[in-house]
Amino acid sequence: MKRILLNQKLPYSFHLHAKDASTNKVSVGYVVVVLICMLFSGTGWGQVVQTYSYTGSNQTFVVPTGVTSIDVKIWGAGGAAGYYGSTSGGSGAFLKGTLAVTPGQTLTIVVGGGGTYSGSVVSNGGFGGGGNSGGSYGGSGGGFSGIFAGSVSQTNALAIAGGGGGGGAYSQTYGGAGGATSASNGGNYSTSYTGGNGGTVSAGGIGGQYNGSSNVRNGNAGAALQGGAGNSSSTYNYRGGGGGGGFYGGGGGYSSGSTTYYSSGGGGGASYISSSLASTTNIIGTTNTSGNATQAPGNSEIGYVAGIGNGGKGSGTDVTTAPGGNGLVLITYTITSPYVNTTNVTSFSNVCVNTVSGPNSTTLTGGNLTGNITLTAPTGYTLSTTSGGTYSSSLVLTPSSGNISQVVYVKFNPILAQSYN
Repeated sequence: MKRILLNQKLPYSFHLHAKDASTNKVSVGYVVVVLICMLFSGTGWGQVVQTYSYTGSNQTFVVPTGVTSIDVKIWGAGGAAGYYGSTSGGSGAFLKGTLAVTPGQTLTIVVGGGGTYSGSVVSNGGFGGGGNSGGSYGGSGGGFSGIFAGSVSQTNALAIAGGGGGGGAYSQTYGGAGGATSASNGGNYSTSYTGGNGGTVSAGGIGGQYNGSSNVRNGNAGAALQGGAGNSSSTYNYRGGGGGGGFYGGGGGYSSGSTTYYSSGGGGGASYISSSLASTTNIIGTTNTSGNATQAPGNSEIGYVAGIGNGGKGSGTDVTTAPGGNGLVLITYTITSPYVNTTNVTSFSNVCVNTVSGPNSTTLTGGNLTGNITLTAPTGYTLSTTSGGTYSSSLVLTPSSGNISQVVYVKFNPILAQSYN
């Protein structure tokens, strides 16, 4: 965050005229100029866009002074492809809306990591709750991206875009798409079996099933903010894809033996929209049954970067099988220009040199302020915030929640019979 020092000369004026030097008296109309210096935080006034890219750890956003709503765009991460053929990872979801916030509030930002593919070993799930693959030849799930009011938990969730599921091994075992209130299921080769189910806003997706609900080959169920892992039974060396992360994660895929090859893809993770988010767009991701990279939704939005949220492309070799694309979070808000106004000071009467006149007063008001205000009086004048208080050549005023309304008292003590303008 940059900090910019702005010196503003405001028309805080009182004009002084000498009346008669022989009588050592001066008459006062108004004082000339008081210099007001304000320290503003931020990059200036107007619209500000903050981009949160994948880092592998939680990030934070502190709501600036005067900001009560932010526009958000969120892409969940894509799942990785599995081994060989039409095993593309599912894409992450996309959502956007206007989020009600409080100045000074600290939000936690999670940017999901794309699912990974590691060949004959376990592929770790993407940051943000992506589920691991079961092991050899399965892709892992992509992580969710989201905004939280404090620590990362379902209770604190304000907005979440679900991650895509990882692909399984061999044809039609693509990963499910993340997003919406119910994510899509992972693919599987035979209609007799099931891929990992997509998560919903109320429950994790069940794991992919191989010939029955209690089979040792079945994938693991998704859970709160976590995709289920693909089946890792050591008996079967074609392991299931991992479920995508989400408000509730997708289920992991089942695994299969060397004679049948096929495992299943993981389900996508569910998106979530809290009551604090208005004017929303909530789009489920996409799946690809032909082995190509899976394009994430929201790709025509301003700020989208090619590859974000895409599901990985399937391939016939370990070397070229693609990971999923990382997620992205964009926050846009408007900083309103600060302002300060003053009322005219009541004119002083004729004043003898070395005689104190006053106090007279002015009222200073302001808004959208992000720092203290320093008032510096011209020569011959002193200032105070109370009529009977201590007077000095300068005052420091502290706004409350960006606003201020303060009576400032002014005393005049000319030392020479001259014009004070």
